[in-house]
Amino acid sequence: MRVTPVEGRRPEGKPDADLSGRGIPGDPGGTPAPSSGDGPVLIVDDDEGILRAHSKLLERAGFTVSSVDNGIAAFEALQTTQFSVILCDIQMPGLSGMSFFEQLEEQSPQMASRVVFVSGFVDQRDTHEFLVRTGQPFLSKPSTREDLVDAVRKMIERCRRESGLFVSRPNGVPENSS
Repeated sequence: MRVTPVEGRRPEGKPDADLSGRGIPGDPGGTPAPSSGDGPVLIVDDDEGILRAHSKLLERAGFTVSSVDNGIAAFEALQTTQFSVILCDIQMPGLSGMSFFEQLEEQSPQMASRVVFVSGFVDQRDTHEFLVRTGQPFLSKPSTREDLVDAVRKMIERCRRESGLFVSRPNGVPENSS
């Protein structure tokens, strides 16, 4: 499935969840490839098979990846590393992805804005309502390699735009301002 928000209204002030902006022309993913300026990707999922598969796919695409199997370990990882993207499962034992996000949003709204949710339960009412409320992008499980890499690249692009690392040239094509 494509990276899109669940249908519904987002609260005001939430970032654009569809991440549909385009980066450098000619890039089929619509965004720049990873560079040394990009921080690593953190994967948070209690399913060991998903952790391995997503890590391998993203590493093959050129990303540096760290993975943890629960929300508490994710907070520990965030103490020492600045991540560009956090791929987070919603349904996990202990500290769920929802609780992780809510606590992260209180402690570090900027870092919370980098979360892309991953779930096989997006049709469940509570999950659906949560995704609508947060306005964060999500991937449905299972997802394709292309969707996974595209979601990470688009989140990195969004973070760059929000931090001012890209400025628009007169023709509308992003230009690296650093």
